Amino acid sequence: MEVESDLMPKCEDIPSDVVISDEDKNEKKKRFRRNIIRFTFDALVVLFLGMQASQKGPTFLDIQSISGTDVEQASSYLTFYCFGFMVGAFLAGFLYDKLDHKVVLICIPLTLASIFIGLTTWCTSYITMLLVHIASAVLCSIPETTITAEQFHIWGGKSDSAFQFLSFTYSLGGVFGPLYTKPFLAPKWNETDQSEGHEQDLQRNNISEFIYSTINSSLSSIPNNQTVYNVGLERNQTHISSNSDEAPKSQLFYAFLITGLFGIIFSIPFYIYCYRDCSKTTHEKKESEKPAEIEPERLYKSLCDFNSFRLFLSFHVRND
Repeated sequence: MEVESDLMPKCEDIPSDVVISDEDKNEKKKRFRRNIIRFTFDALVVLFLGMQASQKGPTFLDIQSISGTDVEQASSYLTFYCFGFMVGAFLAGFLYDKLDHKVVLICIPLTLASIFIGLTTWCTSYITMLLVHIASAVLCSIPETTITAEQFHIWGGKSDSAFQFLSFTYSLGGVFGPLYTKPFLAPKWNETDQSEGHEQDLQRNNISEFIYSTINSSLSSIPNNQTVYNVGLERNQTHISSNSDEAPKSQLFYAFLITGLFGIIFSIPFYIYCYRDCSKTTHEKKESEKPAEIEPERLYKSLCDFNSFRLFLSFHVRND
């Protein structure tokens, strides 16, 4: 028993730096809470990115109809969208080390991307639609790349769970996007039904032409019979054109407007972070610009050294 008691470490042998004080524990808890709040805002941004990306598939036909392009031209929107996402990732990696406030790479591109997404349905030409897709892709890629880098900075080697949750939120946004986009899509346009209806209108037109021609031949003595025939033809042609021009209308701008509003709302916390970081930096600069206070003992020692050096020089000059 005495040997075992000798092997047990004594309290005096334990180094003092191993003991964690209550202040350190409270500081760690506060830091953890701040990281959780920041991580929640990052997850909301990733949710928005999943929502806007999931709208590309369901809205393909409507975007094609709005821009007046064929399938090959409309598919280039997705191609250049992916290219813009790649350019945005390189641009974010270049700017990340250049800026002191990393939050700027989240809030400003996120707001601009939301504006471009809201303007998507107002681009009625191929070039403008293509430019909007490229710009929105570049601006969406910058926050995503920045958030990925920030997770390593916040959590360090314990960032596995954080990335798993971010992947989950991105997939969740991919589910929500098509759900609120579907009610604003153009109704289905059945070409077979429309062609059959058009053929029926043509048959009615032929029958009416036969009837009016028979009436004209039998009522040749009646003046203005040509007017009756022309009025009948105009009525039938108007009926055909009104049926053939019933194209489905899309209200897609509401869906993209909802997505843009989500992006602007989710960017507000990062503007607050940016303001706090800038004010903190300004305060630190003011503190560093203040003249350093010299301790009395250090000042006395410096004056003594200076006087000794002056006496030595004066003595040396006199000897020369």
